[in-house]
Amino acid sequence: MLGIDGTDEVLSMLYGEPAFTPWPEALRSSHGVGELGRWLREYHDAVRTFRPPVDARWQGQEEDWQPGMVIRHGDLGPWNSIWDEGQLIGFIDWDFAAPGHAIDDLAQLAWYAVPLRPMEQQQRASVTGSSTLQARLHTLCTAYGEQPLAVVEALDALQSREAARIERLGRQGTEPWATFLVRGDADEMLAEQRWIRSESDALLGTGRKWKPSPAVDH
Repeated sequence: MLGIDGTDEVLSMLYGEPAFTPWPEALRSSHGVGELGRWLREYHDAVRTFRPPVDARWQGQEEDWQPGMVIRHGDLGPWNSIWDEGQLIGFIDWDFAAPGHAIDDLAQLAWYAVPLRPMEQQQRASVTGSSTLQARLHTLCTAYGEQPLAVVEALDALQSREAARIERLGRQGTEPWATFLVRGDADEMLAEQRWIRSESDALLGTGRKWKPSPAVDH
């Protein structure tokens, strides 16, 4: 968004196509998932010194801005990535942008774009198999500059918080969380969290089971 003209948003245009399922070949490649990691790192580096106005308010904001935070995209799924001739152009739909920790953006991207999701979602994306997911997770993290274990730990905590937020805001009737609650998004998130915990050894390639922190356990 470039600004506000009265009550109308002034938007820029990204030319290309979003990566709906089944994913385009570019996103299914190791080069494509590496592009996602590099784009996100460049974005975070660009906004790291931004300080929002003290009276700024954000849709669904969970925390006030504090030093060390960035403005997260908040909805980093392939459906919001734009591709043209096999190249990542950028991301759209910044409705959920809000202060947060950079690693949570990376964790969300890993969740949906590796994807760290059960077989049904893997098949929809045409990216399947533990060895493939492990390689994609490591490629994404290497391109960004973070360790896969740290990302999986952050994702576990993120899923807990997001499911709780859907329950809380959804029961208050706040949109779009009310819709998310009705369609079962919170339950789906917690089911996917349990799947990642059960598959963590294969996904991380550590040779041992990762143990989630009791602080974020259910």
